[in-house]
Amino acid sequence: MTGITTVPPPSAAPRRRIGLTAMVLAMVLALGACASDAGPKQTGGTLIGAAMGFALDKYLDTQPWLLLVGVLLGGAAGCLTVYRTVASIPPAEAGDENNRKDEKDI
Repeated sequence: MTGITTVPPPSAAPRRRIGLTAMVLAMVLALGACASDAGPKQTGGTLIGAAMGFALDKYLDTQPWLLLVGVLLGGAAGCLTVYRTVASIPPAEAGDENNRKDEKDI
């Protein structure tokens, strides 16, 4: 049996530990991805409401009232969308080390 090499099973392979810095970086990037989506959602809601109000104003000849109503309703819809996005971010767990207060902080 010379010349045959054996490969150790996967459980015997050394495990790589993820450092605290890498975990914090991953959390910041995940939260940043959710937060970076908030601005376009707010702007999009407002612009869609404004476009609908503008179109209805032209069609019904009620300028500028439906445009103003559309901007307000679109802004409110954008705020609701941003709120739902932020509310979907899971809160930190109670046992999380970053949430823990030291005795010095009390």
